[in-house]
Amino acid sequence: MKIVSVVVPVFRNASTLIELYSELLGVFNKQPDLKPELIFVDDGSDDESLEIIKKLNSNDSRVQYLSFDRNYGQVPAIQAGLKHCKGDLAVVMSADLQDPVEMIQEILRSWEACFEVIICFRTSREDRWIDRFFSAAFYKSIRLIYPRIPFGGFDFFGLDRKAIDEFNCIRTGRSFLQGDVIQLNAIKSFLPYERRARKRGKSQWTFFRKVNYALEAFFSSVKGVFLLISFFSVVVLTSLSLGSKWFYILTFFFLILFSLLGLLLFNRNKRVFDFSRMCFRISEHSSLINIKS
Repeated sequence: MKIVSVVVPVFRNASTLIELYSELLGVFNKQPDLKPELIFVDDGSDDESLEIIKKLNSNDSRVQYLSFDRNYGQVPAIQAGLKHCKGDLAVVMSADLQDPVEMIQEILRSWEACFEVIICFRTSREDRWIDRFFSAAFYKSIRLIYPRIPFGGFDFFGLDRKAIDEFNCIRTGRSFLQGDVIQLNAIKSFLPYERRARKRGKSQWTFFRKVNYALEAFFSSVKGVFLLISFFSVVVLTSLSLGSKWFYILTFFFLILFSLLGLLLFNRNKRVFDFSRMCFRISEHSSLINIKS
């Protein structure tokens, strides 16, 4: 019997976990020839998320979990889940109920049609106009580096075992997940879907996290760094043409900006997620295994 793993990064999602679990069971109850492996990766939540996951695990051996000692971010959580899943197919989705579980059926059909990477991309989003503006600007820029990324990006996708193994060979850390997935040497399928409105809770995707993720995206490739340098060069040259006053103002502004970038990158390098050094817990049915360096 083939195994389908569902990897769910969790951070302060206590209000949605039980409903998500029920919806996932509803999907796999219709697939008796598949064995589900539900992997919840608690990313240092400070609410009741971990307690709820432990309870699900104690009642259902198909539920597995990883627990981080502190908050590392969504990308390391997904990397950890994919590193430890046993599935012939792994589906990565969010815990906030905005990704419709019905899309798993579409992912399974694409997988059965021999696609190795199945990317579900949003056709619409219910965000503020300012968020939509910056998102559009970001993805128009990032598509210059990764032209196959769907407009608006993605975080709901499926990988078959070959793609999982290739993904797990990539250096772990706070990398640009979408770029890593889109560059996998695999046959890809793209499935559009409408994201659900948020039922409960609030987004943990703060402004700082968005900025940090954007920096990860650009600094993840030489081409991205070149684009940033080119942009700043154009701005500085333009300021020179406007006069010395603007030149000094913009030079001061970019000195502050690059100082902040330096701090962010320093923080990024300090917090690189290393499976061989950090301690987290993996459940095997009801037992816990401590992994340490």
